[in-house]
Amino acid sequence: MRRLMVVLLFLSVPATFFLVANLRGDDGKGTFATPLMREVNPGIANAGDTVEITGDFLDKDHVAEVYLTAGEFTIRVEVLSQSASKLRFITPKAGPGRLRLMVLTKAPQPVLVEQPVTLEIP
Repeated sequence: MRRLMVVLLFLSVPATFFLVANLRGDDGKGTFATPLMREVNPGIANAGDTVEITGDFLDKDHVAEVYLTAGEFTIRVEVLSQSASKLRFITPKAGPGRLRLMVLTKAPQPVLVEQPVTLEIP
């Protein structure tokens, strides 16, 4: 019985590292941090207004593109500047409504990630 436990332990350690590496997005070169937007300032903006987002991993190494989205409607925004904790963009022409922000990551396998923040366009 003890020998069986040692064998199972021996086999489970590499499997655990493999699963953790793949869940974190490890491509053999390190892990990729997912961008996270925490705050939108101002929360209400007209077309042409500059909006500042604060959060984590918002720099060019992590964020390829930024979008505003609501259901089937998605529009790309023009990013003015990016740093690790701040991102600024110009509000595009879009109909009135509350739009969620979404980013395209620069991960080894890029993905679109909806963010937990919104922008209202009157």
